[in-house]
Amino acid sequence: MVLALIGCENKITGIGLTREGINYYLGTDRVAYFLGETVEVTLVVTNNTERPITFYFPNQQQFGIQITHQGRRIYNFPVFFQPSWSEFTLEKGESRTFKHTWHQGDKDGKRVSPGIYEISAFLLICRLPKPKTTILIHH
Repeated sequence: MVLALIGCENKITGIGLTREGINYYLGTDRVAYFLGETVEVTLVVTNNTERPITFYFPNQQQFGIQITHQGRRIYNFPVFFQPSWSEFTLEKGESRTFKHTWHQGDKDGKRVSPGIYEISAFLLICRLPKPKTTILIHH
């Protein structure tokens, strides 16, 4: 199921999708930015099942984002992380929020150009959904 969500007062925009009773909502603080403004990316994972769900990770980094422009990957987070198991459990109805600030730099730290960028955010576990949203960067 795909569900588009737009908030008017706080200007948060994003998209959510649900798989096996877990909702993955990806949002940004706005849909359009001037060059050089920071982009606040938020992933909220909510357990809509009737039982606790535990997520297991092969390292301490549990969340990642990828940003593409014109079909080319320009930014990844994280770049490097230490191997070490971690986990978290969501009780019925509980959510976990992950946040990342993107400073409009590419993988080499260079400022990006104006255009439309696609952002995906995900838990760092294979085969989980990766909701995507787009933003506009302009002069």
